[in-house]
Amino acid sequence: MQYFLLSEAGVIRMPRRRIIKGLFCRHKNQISGEACSASGMVRISGMDRYKVCTDCGKVLAEYHKDY
Repeated sequence: MQYFLLSEAGVIRMPRRRIIKGLFCRHKNQISGEACSASGMVRISGMDRYKVCTDCGKVLAEYHKDY
């Protein structure tokens, strides 16, 4: 399953998780955005925001809010 983020740059595919690389990654390159579909549609009944390392794919921070 593919996940997408809606950021300032537009719709970006969330990087694939690489477990071994994540052990040694310093997480210098990060993107943040709201979870969305491939077409940019976001959830109506809440909000899911993520901060992800672009090098190893590890989710560094996440925020969920239900309306």
